[in-house]
Amino acid sequence: MPHKEKIRVFVSYARDDKDVAKRVRKHLRSLGVTVLGDHHNKAAKPFAKQIQDLIANSHVFLPILTKISKRHPWVHQEIGYAVGLNVPVMPVTVGIEPEGLVHDLHALELRANLKDLPSKLTPDALNFAIDKGLAKGSPIYVFAEDLQERTTLLRDYAESVLESGRGRLKQIAGFSSFSIPDVSPRDAEWGLHESPDHQRSESLRKLLRSERKTLTKIVKQGGCDLIIKPTIIAHPGHPQHPLPTTSRLERIREFLDDLKDSDIEVGVFEATLGENVTIVDNWFLADAAFPLKPGGYQKTVFTRHGPTIRKRVRDFDQELQDAQQNVPRNGKSSRAAVIDMLTKIIRGLKK
Repeated sequence: MPHKEKIRVFVSYARDDKDVAKRVRKHLRSLGVTVLGDHHNKAAKPFAKQIQDLIANSHVFLPILTKISKRHPWVHQEIGYAVGLNVPVMPVTVGIEPEGLVHDLHALELRANLKDLPSKLTPDALNFAIDKGLAKGSPIYVFAEDLQERTTLLRDYAESVLESGRGRLKQIAGFSSFSIPDVSPRDAEWGLHESPDHQRSESLRKLLRSERKTLTKIVKQGGCDLIIKPTIIAHPGHPQHPLPTTSRLERIREFLDDLKDSDIEVGVFEATLGENVTIVDNWFLADAAFPLKPGGYQKTVFTRHGPTIRKRVRDFDQELQDAQQNVPRNGKSSRAAVIDMLTKIIRGLKK
């Protein structure tokens, strides 16, 4: 079953408005919202890099504007930064009239005593801001040109999630990141993982291993939804380049064996696999076209744009439900049923 999504809201405020901010944050948490803000700022510096990353990863940027905050430039700097990234901005004015850019952004006007906070700052208001942001602004993308750059970005983005919080991994892939060997780059197991005519360098093997290890940490903390296509035996369009399917399936099976039923939901893709998708709980999205030639993924796009990722998560959850229909369950969990399916495929490949 799909896991309930959480909206992340970054609350920006002046230090002298901390009591107001505390009440706003408490109210947001009562709505089930994940609240981000300067309490995540380990450097304790205005507009530190960590703050910029959290704003980029927010579904909504919510600046609290009062007579006091109007005098603090970094609040307005953060607003400009969020607008530049196309992060939906929902200004909240407390006891003042919205002016200028804040007025243009359709501020939520609250009384100075905040008695109207529960009636105005609602889930519907937050969802409206997110949907409007998705329709209005284009997400900011980062492009990875080849497998090495893709793997580096994927690992780094995943590590930033581990630093900021936790998330559930969602992945669509032929064999998934968990078919990558978790052994030394010089281990003979890599030879079984790779095609004989496409052996990778030790540095790339080390990088790929770091991808697997980082994503495994995310799964251990937040769980996983996985859609795989275990019947691929050659590169699409290149049947002369067989894939070492058996070795990869054995590692996926080992990965599933190491998890509990509550940790993971698995489905199997039967149609032609056209993309490789990795999402970590609305924190980031990586989308690559399936490699049409040996050598790994080309042209992967990454984004941290919350509204865009939120929409893709909803699509993914539907795809997972459909993919689970391809797995004979017989009363078993999806994990146990896929383990049985992989075992049967592996036996057939070894004959």
